[in-house]
Formats: sequence, structure tokens, C-alpha cells
Amino acid sequence: MNSIGIRLYKITLQTGARREEADLSNAGIDTYSLINRFLVQRANAMDINDRQRTWHVERREADGRFIRGVFKYGHYGYQADLIDGATSENRYRRQSTDVEVIPLYYSFWIPNRGNIGIAAFQSFQGKSCIDIVASDLMHYFSNLHHESKLLIRKTMPSSGDAALLNQQVKRLVWTKKNQSADTADELRNLPITEFDVEMTFKAKRRGRFGSLRDVLRELQDVTERSTFVYQGVEFEQGCAEVLIGNKLQKVGVFGFHSNAGVIDITDQVQIVDGHPLFESIVPVVDGLTADMFTELTT
Repeated sequence: MNSIGIRLYKITLQTGARREEADLSNAGIDTYSLINRFLVQRANAMDINDRQRTWHVERREADGRFIRGVFKYGHYGYQADLIDGATSENRYRRQSTDVEVIPLYYSFWIPNRGNIGIAAFQSFQGKSCIDIVASDLMHYFSNLHHESKLLIRKTMPSSGDAALLNQQVKRLVWTKKNQSADTADELRNLPITEFDVEMTFKAKRRGRFGSLRDVLRELQDVTERSTFVYQGVEFEQGCAEVLIGNKLQKVGVFGFHSNAGVIDITDQVQIVDGHPLFESIVPVVDGLTADMFTELTT
């Protein structure tokens, strides 16, 4: 199963020559309406030619102080053979102008009053349009409001406003995905062709691995090379369980897609054709948004 990740961002507004933090809805700028208009105007494909990427807003729903929807994000610029996984037959020769497009969930929450909003962006197998969309949105804002600045910053490590770095870690989970049953003699006769390997490191009794900051610092070399080798087994993804609100969440600490700070929600959503069902991801991300807002404001 493909991993479904969510990264949360803190939205703030700075105004005036001193760049003081301002109310998102009461500084002569209606941030909620501005973001909504931005998304409406991005319904048509936006090509980023120098990066061979394209994206557009496929779905947008304004609900209370939430704006939720789906981006369609793709990349092009290379040829490849598409092969039938069951028969190994070549089904199609992908051309360099073909665009592989995937759906990615997003949400923006802007309070009626207050100076902190929360944005959530989905990643899929390391693919994400976070940087492209956030950069475009901030540029759109600056063109309309020259004296103010909209900031969209990470709430989780590896960089940005790392709100949860001091959370204590009791459990670490390393993962190696999509292993063939043929690699394990004892499993060959079971009705399974592939499986994921998970290794759990759990501190005993009242022990802890330290804070999330400690874990990330210790794994810095692993993050740079993207794999962790333990007793001869190479793991390509690792998570630490930390408390967000009142619920333990798996937060990435290393991975092949630089997933430090990405919250793994794979087990919390319904997957259809490899992607999360919209109706199932909405309440999960809404809950994460509320919990993160509490962490940032208390």
C-alpha cells in the first residue's frame, strides 16, 4: 500500500514596515477570501516549464472557515515503458510530453479572529506540490498587498516553525515496503505476494528516546542518505510517534522522499485505487488541523 502523508503549515500575516504579525481577518485584508479567489483562479493547468511540472485545482469546497479540495499534480519530460505488473508485458511507451497526474488533497483553515491559520497538504509516494502552490500563493498575495507579507511555514521539522520538537518519543517504527514473499522461505506457501517489513523500537517502562529534536539530530546522517541499516536490513522510511493534541501520530524522521515532519495517515483513511477517498481524509485532516492549532496557541 502506498503511504499517504500530510504536512501541516502555519499561515501568518505580517504588515507594516516593522512586519508585525497581524490578525488574518482584521487588518484590512481578508485572508480567507483571498485564498479562495486564488484557488478559483487556478482551476486551469499551471505549467512550470523549467521544472517540467503542472498543477491545477480540480476540486474546491468552502465550508465555514475551511477551504478543502484536491490538486491535480503531474510531471513530464521523460520517456518510459509502462509494463503490466502481472505479465511483464509492455503496455505503453510513455512519451516525454505525457503527464503523469495524481490527486493530492489540500485544506486551508483561517479563523474569524486570530493571527494563525493552518494549511494541510498531502504527499503521495514522495510526490507533492507544496512548494509550488505555496510559492504561487505568496506571490499572488504580494502582488495585491505590497506593504504586507503572507507567510506559509512548516509546523514540523526538519525546518520552519517546529512546534512539536520538544515532544517526547517512546516508539520508533522503521519500514521497508513492498517485499516479495519469495524472499522469505517460510512465507512462500501462503496466499501473499508482497508485504511490508516493520521494525519497532519501543522504550521500556518509563524510558524515552528523548525529544523529537533529539531523535532528528541523532538521525541527521540517515536523513541525508535516506536509508537506515539495522542488522543487515536496509529500511527506507522511519517514523517517531509523538502526541499531537490527544492522539499519537506517526511523524516521519527519515525517508526516501525527505519525509521528516510528514504525518503518516495511511491507516486512518480509506484507500481507493491507491488514493485516499475524499470523504475519509476530510475528518482526519480537520482533526489534525484543530490539534495543531491547539499546540501552536497554548
